[in-house]
Amino acid sequence: MCPVSVTKVALTAAALIATAAAAGCSGGSARPVDFTGSHRRQIEARFSPDSNVSVIDSVLYGASSGAFKLEHTGFTLMTSCVEATGFKWPATEPTASVISAEVKPILKRLPLSQAKAHGYGFSDALPHLPSGDPVADYNAALSTSQQTAYAKVIDTCGARTSSALFADKTKYERLREDLQTKRIDFYTSFSAAPPVVALTGKWSSCMQLKGYRVKSISEAVQLAAATPEPANQGTSASPKTEFAVAFADAGCRVETNYEAAYIDLFRNAESTFVFENEALLVELIQLRYGKLQGESP
Repeated sequence: MCPVSVTKVALTAAALIATAAAAGCSGGSARPVDFTGSHRRQIEARFSPDSNVSVIDSVLYGASSGAFKLEHTGFTLMTSCVEATGFKWPATEPTASVISAEVKPILKRLPLSQAKAHGYGFSDALPHLPSGDPVADYNAALSTSQQTAYAKVIDTCGARTSSALFADKTKYERLREDLQTKRIDFYTSFSAAPPVVALTGKWSSCMQLKGYRVKSISEAVQLAAATPEPANQGTSASPKTEFAVAFADAGCRVETNYEAAYIDLFRNAESTFVFENEALLVELIQLRYGKLQGESP
């Protein structure tokens, strides 16, 4: 049994890129990507995306866009409804920091100083994320008859909560899936586009000169994860440790201007994608936040 959530329904830019790659898409039949940035100023003025975050992720799922208010209101409504029946709703109360952490950046930056001191940060403390499933634990402690009744209460309260938050949740989910499909196609094309391939190739060549035969940053991270740096040993371990790979990666990003160039390419390309799908995005924003903000659907 999973807690009802109204914001944890998205694949962010980073996850969508990984999804496209995992699908094994070669990009051979992908549509050309527009890197001119001819719509970038207009789109960024229209939607004001967060720094280093996809325009779509910013306006649909970012805490600043209303995701925290939506999630917290849903939690409050669900708690009130369930507890009115005599049961408890022990789900973890959402926080802005956790919701913000769920929206991943276009590219996770890796400054040289950070790589030297923390590697990729595998051992660093992350924003607190709830562990386990307190609702499932609570349900498991109930009798069989109570579990049946509790399931009905959750279904009823979940429907009431969704109805209170969304003017048309079914339509929202359908359009969101449509946008997600379009985004996967876009990211497949973006990742295979010549400017992106060329930039990544320069970074890869740099890494090979430093002794690491990796074709992408994700491969470098996987290599580092396979031989993690023991805690508190700094950079004194062998060259195949997390810290050494991360420091090489960070150095190559600087030498090839990878981070700034990649984010710039992405912003230019995504602005055209958003321009072409602006009506769909605006409708999704309205369906997601309109009722909560008291606007007409």
